Amino acid sequence: MANRHLWILGSLTVALASLFLAFENSATFEIYRFFDSPVAPKYLFGAQSGVCEQAPILSPSNTQVEQFIRDKVEDPKYQNEIIEKLSGLIQIPSESYDDLGPIGQDDRWDIFYQVEKYIKTKYPTILKRAKLDHVNTHGLIFTWEGSVPTSEAKPVLMLAHQDVVPVMAENVPDWTHPPYEGHFDGKTIWGRGSTDDKGYLISIIESMDLLMKSGFKPKRTIILAFGCDEEISGQNCARPISELLHDRYGDEGIYMIMDEGSFGLQTQFDQSFAMVSVAEKGYLDVGINVTSPGGHASNPP
Repeated sequence: MANRHLWILGSLTVALASLFLAFENSATFEIYRFFDSPVAPKYLFGAQSGVCEQAPILSPSNTQVEQFIRDKVEDPKYQNEIIEKLSGLIQIPSESYDDLGPIGQDDRWDIFYQVEKYIKTKYPTILKRAKLDHVNTHGLIFTWEGSVPTSEAKPVLMLAHQDVVPVMAENVPDWTHPPYEGHFDGKTIWGRGSTDDKGYLISIIESMDLLMKSGFKPKRTIILAFGCDEEISGQNCARPISELLHDRYGDEGIYMIMDEGSFGLQTQFDQSFAMVSVAEKGYLDVGINVTSPGGHASNPP
């Protein structure tokens, strides 16, 4: 529970990549030193049956945008800025409860006004250039219109949620650092929501902010949608957000949806490798009826 952490730059990179930017021009084998090792030929370029050739990295055509973003994300001052942004968001205890009443009638929803205010304060550029829709008060949709109509190029949708699982008062002493302190120890950001899901929320909105400031102009419309009740089924924000987007763009009207989830990093050969992750497991309700004579573990039927 206390080991909530975030590789903030890794998550930011994933979000930027999802918006069709890449940070490297060279091919994969030029990036990872492992491929210079004596064992590499065994695994590369079809030398072993069934192994696919490494594809070159897709680089953005606008090199000025790429360089702007590269300079930013490699700047220690900027890294500290986004760490502080995430830490500040963690310090807002936006808990959602199973027994919450309707929005507007239960005062416990009011904490989400603070989340919205925080986002507006930290990201004025997005407020100027993207359209903000409120859905059932606390659901937030930011739409950055592309140059190509959505009838010709379906929009990209990136999802996150503002709410976190409640922290019981009796459990606070069990935490390595207070759950709503947003403590950064030089390597890890600690706190409720650091990974689920405020880290990802900051990553995608920070990515959009960077792209706007770089001069990037998307052809495809980009939508950020932030719910307020993912931890308690999503009836108050997630459902109405879905309904609004469906009404606006129609059946199969979204080109790609990117939601929270582990992007997975593994360290091998003194290098960090990002695991391929293109889908997540859903769930299945199963009812099983078994008709059988009685028995016992020692003498099963």
